[in-house]
Amino acid sequence: MRIYSTKAWLKTLLAVGVYLLILYQIIRHIGKAEYLEVQFFGTAIAIAWVALGIFCAWLFLPQWDPWLRKLRNKFKGRKIVALTFDDGPSEPWTAKILDILKEHGVRATFFVIGENAKKHPQLVERAHAEGHSIGGHTSSHRILTFLNEKERLEEIENSIESIRNILGCRPNYFRLPHGFKFPGIYKVLGEWNLLPITWTKGIWDTDMPSTDVLLKRFSKYFEPFEILLLHDGIGNNDPNANREALVEALPRMIETYKQLGYEFLTVEEFSQKIKSQYGKVEKKIVDIDEPSVIEQSIRERAEKKETESK
Repeated sequence: MRIYSTKAWLKTLLAVGVYLLILYQIIRHIGKAEYLEVQFFGTAIAIAWVALGIFCAWLFLPQWDPWLRKLRNKFKGRKIVALTFDDGPSEPWTAKILDILKEHGVRATFFVIGENAKKHPQLVERAHAEGHSIGGHTSSHRILTFLNEKERLEEIENSIESIRNILGCRPNYFRLPHGFKFPGIYKVLGEWNLLPITWTKGIWDTDMPSTDVLLKRFSKYFEPFEILLLHDGIGNNDPNANREALVEALPRMIETYKQLGYEFLTVEEFSQKIKSQYGKVEKKIVDIDEPSVIEQSIRERAEKKETESK
């Protein structure tokens, strides 16, 4: 994983620094302990602290995903790239990006926010009609890690329902806001027949840097298998934010991938060849009527659990 944003670097270094400092203090006190019982207790705390660190790394690092290893192994020996766009649709950026993709004959994947899809249904319809994959990205871009079970289900359901109301079918793919996971993620999304999709490469276009900076970040490294994270919308709906630099940089990114011999695939195209943690993904988008029983069952269990906890 590579980080290009100064703010992200500072936050990451601060978090890691505090974590290592506490671990150092724990180990230091273990070494100074005179009694065996204190040493055992301190060692137990140290082990628990290390386990907590590993858990948090899994929770907050999008690239820490066993599914990515399966994908890399599956496409070993080939150069594959999937262009993915989050937080849309939005005007005029999504339309401009669709124009560029059409001009270059490239299909991508759009992970749409439910509320934005309701505002711009014509853009979701156009992306779908032009052969792009559509995935869910929650209803309002809330971080699911910090929500309770009912709130998570509402974010997922409303996102899926928004897409289904527009297209007459539901997606099989879902991207978590910021890539932050939550315990039981594979079970929850598996019940919805949703495959969680992360990314392997991000260039922090949400910082709204210049076109030159974006291209510099983009060109810093290339791997044989890449899922490129880009944004056609703004997660927090900042009215002053724009995607002009990305729109200007995107044609050059596509041309660079072509010159390097990459094959462009949508998430739907490459995920059909891989088994997820809960089984093989359906080849076609699920029909509008099929998931109703599944979703009703999920809602009923959530409501029952909430009632019992009162």
